[in-house]
Amino acid sequence: MRPSLADRERCLCKLHENLTFLAQKMKDAKGLTSDNVEQLVSGISCSMNRKECMYLEWQECQETTVAVDIADNNLECEWKQWQTIKEKREIKKGGKTEEKEAAVTLKVIQKGTMGDMNDLFQTQMNKFQTHIFNICHQFKQYQLLRAEMSCNEALVHIDFAENYVAKLSSAIQSAHFGASQHQITLHTLVSYTGPNSKVQTFCSVSHSLQHGQAAIWTHLLPELDDLLLTNPGIDSIHFFSDGPTARYHQKFNFFIFANVLAQKGIYRATWNFF
Repeated sequence: MRPSLADRERCLCKLHENLTFLAQKMKDAKGLTSDNVEQLVSGISCSMNRKECMYLEWQECQETTVAVDIADNNLECEWKQWQTIKEKREIKKGGKTEEKEAAVTLKVIQKGTMGDMNDLFQTQMNKFQTHIFNICHQFKQYQLLRAEMSCNEALVHIDFAENYVAKLSSAIQSAHFGASQHQITLHTLVSYTGPNSKVQTFCSVSHSLQHGQAAIWTHLLPELDDLLLTNPGIDSIHFFSDGPTARYHQKFNFFIFANVLAQKGIYRATWNFF
């Protein structure tokens, strides 16, 4: 059976994946009985719902580590890790060749001893405890807000989709290459109004590939206008998004956020970052 595009996993968590690579390698070496990282965290935490435990703020929690049974710490081994590295690339611009540094994320093979791998595993496990607590806590609060919202409140979940390449259903061969391909930006919005409401969806499309503050609110304004038109009683909005500092998570976005919503009669709003 041939795989489809839907079978590809392209939004995996770097910390989850790197820790899983280590756990799988150590399980193959008979050092661990399980490579399920959530199960391993549960085994060393007195309570996965208690912040002080998962943030390693208690002395007894700081001293608790995953038991790894390694026969020979000096045994040479290899393991995979996702890493972002800097690469220098040559770019032709205006008839001249310029050298530019680009950030590239690759799956890298690392080498070392079993002891080195165990040290890296324990370090990443400490970070993962905090990470998994944050994820679970955020989704609990998200679901709680959805369940307890009043009829005058709206929850809005937004994100930029990746830039899509626009393709024709039929084209000559040369149209497939070079600058003949055009990209478009999609900005998606999912909203809920009041408790137990049905989901409303909205997606704006633009030929502009900008994702800055001006682009955010150019996409958001018609989406908000549609939301307020269909739900005229709304006076409070709760935004949820990811937190890249180049887009949502920065002061210029909050300046526009405060002023635009006030102009539309929304005087109570929150912005939450996953």
